[in-house]
Amino acid sequence: MPGVILWIVVAFHLVVVTFAKSRSDLVNQLYDNYDSRVRPSKVYSQKVSVEFKLYLTELLDVSEVNQKIETKVHLKQTWTDPRLSWNSSQYDNVEHVYLETEKIWLPELVLYNNADGDFAVSIRTKAKVHSSGRVEWNPPAILKTFCEIQVATFPFDTQNCTMKIGTWSQDGGVLDIVNLNDDGQESECLENIKDLALCGKRKCNAPDISAFEENGEWKLLSQGCTKHYVKYLCCKKPYPDMTYYFVIRRRPLYLIINILFPTLLFSLLTSAVFYLPSDAGEKITLSISVLLSLIVFLLVVVEAIPSTAKGVPLLCQYIVFTMFLVCLSIVFTVIILNVHNRSPSTHVMSPWTKKMFMEWLPKFMISSTVKKINTREDDVIESARHDHIYSNMSDISGRAKRTEILGCELRKAIDSVNYVADYFHDQYESQKKEDEWKYVAMVLDHFILYVFMAACFIGTVAIFAGRLLELDREEECLKQNGEHCLDGGV
Repeated sequence: MPGVILWIVVAFHLVVVTFAKSRSDLVNQLYDNYDSRVRPSKVYSQKVSVEFKLYLTELLDVSEVNQKIETKVHLKQTWTDPRLSWNSSQYDNVEHVYLETEKIWLPELVLYNNADGDFAVSIRTKAKVHSSGRVEWNPPAILKTFCEIQVATFPFDTQNCTMKIGTWSQDGGVLDIVNLNDDGQESECLENIKDLALCGKRKCNAPDISAFEENGEWKLLSQGCTKHYVKYLCCKKPYPDMTYYFVIRRRPLYLIINILFPTLLFSLLTSAVFYLPSDAGEKITLSISVLLSLIVFLLVVVEAIPSTAKGVPLLCQYIVFTMFLVCLSIVFTVIILNVHNRSPSTHVMSPWTKKMFMEWLPKFMISSTVKKINTREDDVIESARHDHIYSNMSDISGRAKRTEILGCELRKAIDSVNYVADYFHDQYESQKKEDEWKYVAMVLDHFILYVFMAACFIGTVAIFAGRLLELDREEECLKQNGEHCLDGGV
């Protein structure tokens, strides 16, 4: 008896194996009489729900000039198609097959803020179909989307870029996109679209970044997703969409080394102009050379600076500030050279000028090479020296001791000596006045040097310090509140 039962079981299995259909038969049967234009629903009023999830794998490029962002993603889409179900026991226990997506129904999802020619997925990979009729499609894509670049804080900028994906021709009553592990409130939103508390900005699962590759220029700080139901005038039911946002921050090291640091050196060279002696004759040449070098440098880096009228980047502000300092240095250099080359025959130094630039300002000069002059003591010494010279001349001429009339030859000799003495005295006085003007120019040079160095430091701190202090607070806020820390969030 046991032998008979064993033969019956073996015979049954042989029959099943003999009459079981192969995988190719299953695929042909699924394609047979299948219309990819028809939604996988038994009745028209039945909604097809597509579970959607975005996998962010790489940030390829951010174009500030064209206001575009390019990303590499995987778009996982899952739905149920009853027409693609089968009994696995009749097909050699085949649980799933891979079908060509050109021959089956696919959900019509488009990228709303697309910046390229193709609004949908261009690569049609095969879909994984389970015996229960569940279809999984996970195509890769390179998406180019518009992103409004905020340039006001460039090169220490943080950008909030979005990616809006939703249905186009079919409303939410026919085709709805839901997030994986959703809470099942979509039906209520479709019927109560005016309920903002329920159907306003609804959280959905953030993009998966488990396979994300870090970008060398940008750092991903935060990401998230918000689902919207938008009611248009044309249709009764709202259209669903999922808006993914990515908060990225620029890594500024490259721009600091190649743009910011050279600009800082230009501003320091501007201050060095005032340390160059006026007698060297190269002050104007150095100032013009620095200005021309800065202009050429600006032409080189202008392509790296975003062109927009919505804000002036910090880097542009700093370059304009440096150019203003260079132009101002040329003006002050011309004034200093004018003072340096003045003479008693054309200019007279006023008492307040002498007091300010020869008595007050030198007291505050840090440089030990600047000679301190006391004009009062110099006047007293010069007056005593003048009296001593002419008293000696009286001794020579004998005017203080003798009253008799001297000979004509001796008088002519004394007059000649007085003429020569007066000539050398005038030369001395003229040289002294010229030296006073040169001293004033030197003091003015040193004073403006200190002013420009202070302006360079204060200007650099004023332009960049505020933004640098905000970076840590902004990153901490993004970890706690997401995109709401930034202006213009979704």
